[in-house]
Amino acid sequence: MWGISRSGGESLGFLTRSGVRPKACLPVLSLLLLPASFLGAATAPVVDSLSATPSTVAPGGTVTIAVAAHDPDCTTPPCTTGCGQYVRADLTLWSASDGTFTAWDNGTSGSPYAASASWQAPAVEGSYLVTVQLSDSGSFLCGDRQTTLASLPVQVSTVVNLPPVIASLTAQPALIFPGGTSQLACAATDPEGQPLDFAWSSDLGTVSAGEGGAATFTAPAPGLATVTCTASDPDGGVASSSVAVSISSVRVERTLEGPFVAPQRLALDARGRLWVADRGAGGLVELE
Repeated sequence: MWGISRSGGESLGFLTRSGVRPKACLPVLSLLLLPASFLGAATAPVVDSLSATPSTVAPGGTVTIAVAAHDPDCTTPPCTTGCGQYVRADLTLWSASDGTFTAWDNGTSGSPYAASASWQAPAVEGSYLVTVQLSDSGSFLCGDRQTTLASLPVQVSTVVNLPPVIASLTAQPALIFPGGTSQLACAATDPEGQPLDFAWSSDLGTVSAGEGGAATFTAPAPGLATVTCTASDPDGGVASSSVAVSISSVRVERTLEGPFVAPQRLALDARGRLWVADRGAGGLVELE
């Protein structure tokens, strides 16, 4: 079969054994092939952390497995839409070399992504591998669905690790002004004498970790901050304690010194002036 065209290049039809067939009679199938880089990225989800709490458990005991991940194709997180740009919660799968998953919370689809599961250890001591499989929201339009696997060992033993013990957590001073600092001290020990790592968090302000259980809290604005110290040992034992730090913008300008013969009544007028009833003066006295 040969194509027939005018000198200008316009196609008139095709020459077949039975003659010239006009081009309008031919079925046309247009197929557009685009590279995967044009249709979208195709990068597998990245596991940021995978933990087991505790990392050592007695036979038949329960371990909480937690995973945190993100999709590199999500350029402006958080992402909950987009082809291949987030982790699909309904596709998260848990498995283990032995034992049973009794419950799981696969969280919400998105990037970043977090999920957890409860794994019941088998009756036999040993080291067992726990695995999570994560898949993104990809399809053939963006380089196909991408999947990643992450595993960690969990030790099953009758010799169970004891968690650290936090004896005290203090903040000095416990009342500061905005921009001020408070020195934190977290005193903790491990029953087996293992070394401890300390981690700090706060729902307000910032915490800068120091040596051992020392840290510095900085207050940005008035409020009540709850500062938490978490001590952990190499075998996964964890203990936490919290302390409150008040951040106040009120400063004391003047104090009333006693002794007072009778209770003093104070009043604040509409202009913000403070008055006290002074019997010795025979009336009200303004406090400046």
